[in-house]
Amino acid sequence: IGYCNLCDAVIAPSQAVADDLQERKIETRVEVIPTGVDVAWWSDGVDDSVHSELEIPADAFVVGHVGRLAKEKNLPFLANAIASLMVQRPNVWWIVCGVGPCEDQIQAACVEHGVQDRLRTFGILDRAQLRSLYHMMNAFAFASKSETQGIVLAEAMAAGTPVVALDAPGVRDIVVDKVNGRLLIDQNQQSFVDALAWIADLDKANRHVMDTELAQTAADYSIDLTAKRILERYDGAATAKQVMDPAELHSWRSRVNRVEKEFQIWGNFAHAIGDALYRSTRNIIFS
Repeated sequence: IGYCNLCDAVIAPSQAVADDLQERKIETRVEVIPTGVDVAWWSDGVDDSVHSELEIPADAFVVGHVGRLAKEKNLPFLANAIASLMVQRPNVWWIVCGVGPCEDQIQAACVEHGVQDRLRTFGILDRAQLRSLYHMMNAFAFASKSETQGIVLAEAMAAGTPVVALDAPGVRDIVVDKVNGRLLIDQNQQSFVDALAWIADLDKANRHVMDTELAQTAADYSIDLTAKRILERYDGAATAKQVMDPAELHSWRSRVNRVEKEFQIWGNFAHAIGDALYRSTRNIIFS
């Protein structure tokens, strides 16, 4: 709080982060400017050969997920929901991009439902490979409830892929229900399955409307636009900056000194812990 109040401007990547800062009584104005994505780059790169290379039928409905395969991403719920959809619809395939401790749970859910032959997993990919997979997806599935912003969602939308996600901080900033995807208020497996099926069953006219909305959302998150907004915010803060009066300057210096002392205290504390661990390790090795 003290650090933010020392600043002339504070930028938050999503409304959820801005709300959290304001709840903590930040006095400095907080403006929401998301991290931008290169829309032109992500929207390009359609590769029709990817389906055959991955042995996925050209007419398959491909659900995708990109991100760290970690507990906080709510992957057991996501895996069971998508596996259930795969049981109901034999034309549904799932591609997962990322690494992490939950990969085994994803595999196990598909094995339990008997659909492991329609699961494709990838580790860390370069941008070109990831872009090809985004374009291969018919829907992007996301169940995390602890995001500060939805960068992968913006990337997917830039590639023309609608998103099905649970309502959560960062996510609700970008996903609009039945406009550029589905945003589900409650964590319910059948509702998530139904939302993916809703995307799959869209007719050409309604899918065209959604494609237009996806392009507009991606444009709102373009790196050119967000960089412009950040520069404007810097210029605004610099223009509004005035010379501090002596009392304000003294207060500011006092806060800076306090922060420096806190860093020094924690640095000494960390050094002491490290030294103790080192001595303990030496005793174990040489005893």
